[in-house]
Amino acid sequence: MVLEVLDEELAKIKEAVGEQADESRRYAEATALFKPLIEQDDFVAFLTLPGYEKD
Repeated sequence: MVLEVLDEELAKIKEAVGEQADESRRYAEATALFKPLIEQDDFVAFLTLPGYEKD
């Protein structure tokens, strides 16, 4: 259900801000970071840790 709502909300944002603005705000990158976190059986202790690994 979360993934469905996430996709719906991302589509609403893209429609509201436009394609170019959507790409510049890094929503796709945030989604790619978020989805694996919520799909895992075991959650990481701090949700920011996987983000630190990206930089």
